[in-house]
Amino acid sequence: MSRFAVRFATVFVLWSCLGFAGLAGDAKPAKQEPEQLAPPRQTSPPITYYIVPAAPPRLDTRAAWSLFGVDQTGRFRPRVVLSPYGSYYLHNGEPYPWTPEPRLVIPRTSD
Repeated sequence: MSRFAVRFATVFVLWSCLGFAGLAGDAKPAKQEPEQLAPPRQTSPPITYYIVPAAPPRLDTRAAWSLFGVDQTGRFRPRVVLSPYGSYYLHNGEPYPWTPEPRLVIPRTSD
């Protein structure tokens, strides 16, 4: 073979390889619509409210003594409320079993 034929064959092979590779790379892909993403969601946890009950009022250390009264002998006895619907003990609301005589009732609204 002549040098011309060898060179021609080499150039033809390189040209054909480069030409086919170039054609393969030049092919334009069809236009695709961009992928639609879902709108972002809120990822923070829901707000939780806690209702804290108020503390009960603090009672006085001597408040229990207001349920007692001093009798004629100077002793503390449970206080009795005299009402038109019947007398009762102030500390638990039980009815008072004895109706006092009018002369034993002290005409005061508070001690």
